[in-house]
Amino acid sequence: MIGADHATLAEMIGLLVVSGLHKAAATRAALRGGFVDHLVVDVKLAEVLRLAEV
Repeated sequence: MIGADHATLAEMIGLLVVSGLHKAAATRAALRGGFVDHLVVDVKLAEVLRLAEV
């Protein structure tokens, strides 16, 4: 799914697969919003998220 509203996201089981530093802010928002149960990211994005302590 490329895009979804909050109601749809809340109903989904949260697997998020992301690659690229340009998606850091959106990934962080999804994590903070509680929409993600499982996360798959590339190493550079993982480092950026870890440094920001999501």
